[in-house]
Amino acid sequence: MEAHYAAAYAELYRRHWWWRVREEIVLARIESMLAGARDVRILDVGCGAGLLFDALERFGYVEGIESDRSVVEQAGRWQHRIVIGELDASYTPQAPFDLILLLDVLEHVSEPRELLRRAAGVLNPKGRILVTVPAFDWLWTGHDDMNHHVKRYTATGMRRLITEAGLVPVESGYLFQSLVFPKLLVRAREALASPSAQVPKIPGQLLNGALQAWYRTEYALAGRLPFGSSLMAIAGIPPPASLSRANPQAVSANAVLGRKAGGRQALEFLATPERLGRIARDVLFEHSEPLQRHHVTRVLFEGVHEVTSCVNRIAGHHRHGSEAGRDGWRLGIEPPERLERRGRFVHSAQFRQAHGEVHVP
Repeated sequence: MEAHYAAAYAELYRRHWWWRVREEIVLARIESMLAGARDVRILDVGCGAGLLFDALERFGYVEGIESDRSVVEQAGRWQHRIVIGELDASYTPQAPFDLILLLDVLEHVSEPRELLRRAAGVLNPKGRILVTVPAFDWLWTGHDDMNHHVKRYTATGMRRLITEAGLVPVESGYLFQSLVFPKLLVRAREALASPSAQVPKIPGQLLNGALQAWYRTEYALAGRLPFGSSLMAIAGIPPPASLSRANPQAVSANAVLGRKAGGRQALEFLATPERLGRIARDVLFEHSEPLQRHHVTRVLFEGVHEVTSCVNRIAGHHRHGSEAGRDGWRLGIEPPERLERRGRFVHSAQFRQAHGEVHVP
């Protein structure tokens, strides 16, 4: 970040509509993830002067890492909670964190995969990493140059990066959808005139409030649209590889999803990885007791039924019969009771032996 931008950043963060809306979105997502918990450990990587700490304090203990000493000196009462340095091998917290924030950080580093791995190393096994980054390289403007960005991301690229870092992508989605069009206009203007980027200015009170209300409402109504000027993603640590071997009652993912029954393409058409990830998270991460076949089957199939029904209603039609592959995969039209019966069959020794899941003597 250029020095003159850094000098204005604190005021922009506290008053500018973009930072206000992003903070609201991030806090709402954290509130949803934590489900009322108030004793969590939070690490804010690249926290600057700890401007988000006041809002995070209600969730539990907050700590930060910042490489710029001059910025940390402006942190006031939070200065003692901020480690000056990088998230590397030298950083040894007293205990793992339940939530790690990387808010507009990854776009600044040349090795984001390694940074995610280091974050995973100080994360609670059931914890989450929340990331925000600018989206789409074709929205690159002088603002990115002024902020010393390395790249902008897509949801697909972010999921790939998370997976390559040894983590599990839980969900991803775009923010500030309608801001794409002004960004395109700025990019076109810069292509013609090559003007130097300017530090953003805070609009007048009425306009600033109107823009804040607009983008807050936009996120609530159009937050699932597959584009935007920013991207938010959530990652977690994968369950132990020995989960199904150590627990004979654990579910085989291949069996439940029917991957070898010819339904994989239909399922991927009807439910995105983010939605299935949330279902898998609820089943695999939230249950402290051994997983029971009947319970897991019901949760998975009812969850997939809900997602696919929603998608089918939007599309205005259902996928019927053999069109979706062997066994029909009528997930969009069958009631939960039939799905539950189908799930019990999926767990039967006959089905699992036939599809290579287990060998029954």
